[in-house]
Parts: sequence; structure tokens; C-alpha cells
Amino acid sequence: MPPIISVNDLTHIYSAGTPFEHVAVDHVNFSAEPGELIGVIGHTGSGKSTLIQHLNALLKPTSGTVTFRGEDVWKDKKTTHAIRGKVGLVFQYPEYQLFEESCFKDIAFGPKNQGVTGAELERRVYRAASFVGLERELLEKSPFDLSGGQKRRVAIAGVIAMEPEVLILDEPTAGLDAAGREAILKNIRDYRDAQNATVLMVSHSMEEVARTCDRLVVMHRGHIAMDGTPAEIFPRAAELKAIGLDVPQVTEVFTLLREAGISLPDDVYTVRQATQGLANYIIAKGGQEKGVMLDGYPRTVAQARSLEQILSAQAGLAFGAAVCVDAPREVLMRRLTGRRMCSNKACGAIYNIYAVPPKVEGKCDRCGADLYQRSDDTEKTVADRLRIYDEQTAPVADFYRQGGRLVTVQNAGGSIEENYARLAQALGI
Repeated sequence: MPPIISVNDLTHIYSAGTPFEHVAVDHVNFSAEPGELIGVIGHTGSGKSTLIQHLNALLKPTSGTVTFRGEDVWKDKKTTHAIRGKVGLVFQYPEYQLFEESCFKDIAFGPKNQGVTGAELERRVYRAASFVGLERELLEKSPFDLSGGQKRRVAIAGVIAMEPEVLILDEPTAGLDAAGREAILKNIRDYRDAQNATVLMVSHSMEEVARTCDRLVVMHRGHIAMDGTPAEIFPRAAELKAIGLDVPQVTEVFTLLREAGISLPDDVYTVRQATQGLANYIIAKGGQEKGVMLDGYPRTVAQARSLEQILSAQAGLAFGAAVCVDAPREVLMRRLTGRRMCSNKACGAIYNIYAVPPKVEGKCDRCGADLYQRSDDTEKTVADRLRIYDEQTAPVADFYRQGGRLVTVQNAGGSIEENYARLAQALGI
């Protein structure tokens, strides 16, 4: 099958011929097949955003070509205009581009400008809203009355309503809490699966691309440094770190456990793989009554029962649940209430005033803009969220404690060192 979109010897130079000349993308070759879900990763300034803006003809190459289904996207004005409807681009923090008086009108804006009207326009709006998990009653509300995560969904739905064959998202989960991030990632996967669309997702989160994407493209200094599946990319941890990137935390924790003498696989980069590896290790040691789950724990008893079934199927033996590797409550409070966001949405930097070394409140280190605290991160809001969480998870803890199952239910997060220490203790190292 021919690629749906191709980049051929692409170079882009900003401010060419001036003292400020900068080569952002340098002789890059890249192609994507229908139905692929590709993660584009790289440090700030690596060329990620410049590359993706060429794919729907927002930027014109200095040299080289971009083709969609074999046709040059800059062939003529008519072709270029048509391509922008077939290759949808969702910028970082897209909710700041909302402007209509209702969510319905905001989602309808793109297809309406394509000439879609009447029943077909309604179908597209409702279908796009369904993909991103927006209830119909929310569509008549003003987008400015919604939460941050709901606004993000409205903005993404506005691009999905144009029914692009290629969907490109620049940091789609930036600034969202854990539940919001997971919801957006599920929406992206659902759209890909339903439409067989090609999806490219720019992200700084190694955990997100590891568990979401089929393929990773690693950018460095305007070049593609690596291109392959997560299983091919993440074992090259030393190379990734050399160009300023990390590997998923679960990979780091497993490396420490192997160095401590625990016989575990060396190709772990997702929570599911970690669960299977730890379960197999425990059973091999004779501990059939215990399982270990690394992060991403169940929030309901039904999910807990489902986890037991998964572990049983993977390991071939029935055993209970789980050691959850998470951060203490006070750590989580500091992590959330200490967050400060850069007010320059084009920058998108996030800091924490409790970091080590601490980030003093004031200006962004990257662009110099003011920092601010989101309303979702105030002490009262965070405390309310944790209280609701405790009420939801108490039955899960009780379920795990029945029958002598081992469990520690705490809150999400934790450093590599903290997670390693907890697992090491649970495994008897």
C-alpha cells in the first residue's frame, strides 16, 4: 500500500539569508501509512513542530516536497486548500482558539467553511462529539463554561468534524491531569480505529507514546535520529539520553531491578509489560498468591476483578492483586499545587515551585513570560479531588485486603527512586 503522506528531502530554513538564519529541518525523508499511529518526539528545538506544519501545507518547504497520496501539496492553490481539509492539525492548547457562542457552533466551524451544511453538518458535529466523549447536552453550552479538559475535547472535535484522513496533534495532553490525559489518548485511538486514519502525535511524554503509538519518530537538530516501533526505540536508552530524551519511567525502574539481581525482561516500556514481567517473576519464585501492578491501578472493584483475570491469563495461574507504586499524599499535593504554567501558550513550559532545585515564581526560563497557577491546581481544588478519589478507591482497597491479598493504595506518581524502593521492598530485595 502506498504511503498516505510523504516528506521527500525536506529542508526548512527560517530567516534565510539574514544573520538570524536557522535550519529547522534538514533534508528529512519520512512517510506514513494509512492507519498508523505515530509518536513524534524530540527535545525543544529539534524540528518537531516545523515538520508537522509542513504536512498540511502551513509552511512551504525551502527545498524538497511533501506529497499527499502522491500529489505535491503545493502543486497549486486549489490543491493546497484541499489538503488542509484532509490533513487536520490540532495545535498545542487548542482550547484557547475557541470563540463561538456554543460548543456546537465551534465544532461546526471547520466543516461549515468546507461547504458542509444541513443534515450532513449535524451528523459530523454529533459524530465528532461522540468520538471525544462530549454529551449532546454540552453542545448547546458556551465552551467557556466547560472545564479545561472539556474545552480541549471541543477543540479536537472541531478538527475531527472535518473528517481528516491524517490527524496531527501537537502535545494534545499538555496541562491536563491524569484522567484528562487518558481520556484524550483514548479519543485519539478511537478515531484512528474507526476511520483507519493516520495519526501523528507530538509529545514530550515517553510514557504516553510508549503505550499509545505503533511507531516513533525521534527528531534531533532537524534530522530524524531514530524511526521504529517502541520496542525498537526504547532499548536504545543511552542514545536517547545523549540527545536529551528520557525513556519511560517503568523502563528505568526495571533497569534498576535487574541491576539488583532480579531476573526481569529488558524490553519493558509499558505498564502492561511490567505487570506481566513482575507476575511471571513472582510465580517463578513460588508466590502464587500475589501479583504486582506498577502504576495505573484500578479505581473500581469491577476493574480490580478484571485485573485479576488479566494477570491470570498472562501468567497461567490465578493470584490476587497488587502493589501499587505511587507517591505519598503529601508528595502529590506538592506536585499539583506547586505547578506553574507559562502564560505564553506557544511556549507551554510547566514548572514546579517545589522542584529540586526549586523554581522561583516569576518568569519562564524559556521565553521570559509570566507564570501562573491554574484554577485546577489550587490547594482547595486538589484537596477536593483527592477526597473524591479516596471515596472511590476505598472499596478497591477492601477488595484487595480480602483473602490476604497484598496491596498498597496510594496516589499516582512517584520518582524513579521512590518507585524502585517500593518495588524492591515488595519483592524482598
